[in-house]
Amino acid sequence: MNAKRQAGRTIARRNNVPTGVDELTLQRSLSCLLITSCVFLAIAWSCSRSGWEYPVRLGDARERVYDLVGAPTARFPDNQNLSVTEWFPTSGVSIEFDQFGKARQLNVAGEFHWNDWVQSGRHVVFGLTSRSTWNEFVSSLGQPVSTGPVESGYQKFSWHKGEYAIAGEFWVEDSKDGDHVYPMGTLKWLEVSSAQ
Repeated sequence: MNAKRQAGRTIARRNNVPTGVDELTLQRSLSCLLITSCVFLAIAWSCSRSGWEYPVRLGDARERVYDLVGAPTARFPDNQNLSVTEWFPTSGVSIEFDQFGKARQLNVAGEFHWNDWVQSGRHVVFGLTSRSTWNEFVSSLGQPVSTGPVESGYQKFSWHKGEYAIAGEFWVEDSKDGDHVYPMGTLKWLEVSSAQ
């Protein structure tokens, strides 16, 4: 692109044809585009660095959790661990709160039809959802750091990535519950907590 001065202004030209945009406007537009791109990249880098994508975050107060996923349908105190697990089946999650009422662990229902629990499909962490398969977990998290025993057609695998401890129960064989078949390799249950 070249430019030509006309009446005190520099007019941007492309192939010797005026573009109708003066050079100063073009520079400002490019600067705005660059700033916007940098802000977007900074936000994307921050999200990808932490990996967290679910609206409820570890450390959120109980009141904020209720604002995001509604009221719980059940509460299960654990006096030994000074915690309470609350169920939010219409959101497809249960959340463990510490003794201060802060979210300590997020549990997400996968391919498991239990009473009124739904499988939300929302992104949780590192691009994974309740619909992610074993292969997608390994692709995103690498090989698990530990493996549990096979129980009733599923097996628990654990990972540590970034600041998170991630455990997933996967169907290791096609399992049937009434008319529903849980295909091998699909997620049954996901647990995410702090790796500290």
